[in-house]
Amino acid sequence: MKQYNVIVANGILPRTRKMINLIEDAEHVIVCDGAVNNYFSYTKRLPDYVIGDGDSLDKDLVNQWHIPFIKVEDQETNDLTKAVFSGKEHGWDNFLIVGATGGRDDHAIANIFLLGYYVKIGVNVRMICPKGEFIPVAGHFDERVGSGRVVSIFPVDHSPVTATGLVYPVINRTFNELWEGTLNKTKEDRLVIDSEGRFLVFLGKRPAASALESR
Repeated sequence: MKQYNVIVANGILPRTRKMINLIEDAEHVIVCDGAVNNYFSYTKRLPDYVIGDGDSLDKDLVNQWHIPFIKVEDQETNDLTKAVFSGKEHGWDNFLIVGATGGRDDHAIANIFLLGYYVKIGVNVRMICPKGEFIPVAGHFDERVGSGRVVSIFPVDHSPVTATGLVYPVINRTFNELWEGTLNKTKEDRLVIDSEGRFLVFLGKRPAASALESR
């Protein structure tokens, strides 16, 4: 995997070796303020800094580990967005977001659909979830993802979408509702999706890897 940076949000992280490795092998790690409360139960790697408005921060823990804390009181953005903006200002790119789901359902939905905004402002980001990953795309997606993977496509701009490599092909289809592009599956190794607008791709875990990654 090429160099990447991890943002740890205040949801639930699966306690797997893969998740721990993602954090420990990252070039930089940013932790949202509430997430630091459980962060060290997963890893002893010190994050570059903690960021947020401080409303759910364990200050004693931050002081104990001598972790820099960046306080941003802007209430128009959540802590995840504060972390993305901050990382971008540092000149970092290629972010993996973890821990963004599994808590409050409304927070999870908001975090997922913020991905469309992040790609709009030029941030390369993916969200790693317990059952797969969300990838925001502007225009063109072309990757070897493996056959037999669950795929759902969520429109952001409601532009026509064409996708090949799926069990149920999508040809110049406009999804008017968010559910209409869900519950598909790859039948080939390569998945290609094109649209004039933005969309989110959900890829389920690789079937052969799921059992190992859950350990």
